[in-house]
Amino acid sequence: MTLYTLTEHETLDNFVVAVSITPRQTENVRRHMGVIFDDFAKADNAADDINDWACQREDGPEPLYPNKTAHITGFTSRCRIDGRRLYIPTTTPTTASKETTVPTEIQRFTFGKWVFNINKAEEIIAAEPRVTIPTEVPGWAAVYQLDRLRPDYAGASWCPIFGPDQRHFNYEHAMSTDLAKPVIIALVKFGDDVNQLLIDGTHRMFHAHTKGLDTLPAYFLSVEETEEIQQD
Repeated sequence: MTLYTLTEHETLDNFVVAVSITPRQTENVRRHMGVIFDDFAKADNAADDINDWACQREDGPEPLYPNKTAHITGFTSRCRIDGRRLYIPTTTPTTASKETTVPTEIQRFTFGKWVFNINKAEEIIAAEPRVTIPTEVPGWAAVYQLDRLRPDYAGASWCPIFGPDQRHFNYEHAMSTDLAKPVIIALVKFGDDVNQLLIDGTHRMFHAHTKGLDTLPAYFLSVEETEEIQQD
């Protein structure tokens, strides 16, 4: 069965086109969070919808691109189909309107050179329900150096490998987080070893650490699921 995806248009900037993909390309498209269709008509209609939506006009001669940022950031050079960049739908016509200029945010967690797509992780968990497992707060607080996070911290940020980036920390948000919402822990292969990595819930972990809690509920991703959400 032939499958299809969306890539950047051959000549029109910020527009997409439906193209067929080989089995090998399909795996690469999945890895880079592209969309896959089992019917050309579906893919072509999706491309038309996205392009029509992108071409909406308001007053004046210039096109209005509600998803212009999404298109620009939504094309990845790390995956090309017949020389054209893969389209990653950070927003779609069903999640934005003519008046909307802010694309749906893709949550990401960066660890060294690795980037993990948290939205994709949440989709996997929703599609494959699993029980939560308690994870120790003091241990993660030590590894991520949560004691260094302060609302009045004015120093330099530090490498996420050794602790969270201070620029992305918000004390008020942290203390308002829902501690009943499970954090997400990925199982990552380091050579022959498999280790745990907290990829979602640093603010909740800080909140729990501040309150002196021992554990938080956590969803765990398998090694294979982690590889599926990893962008490197």
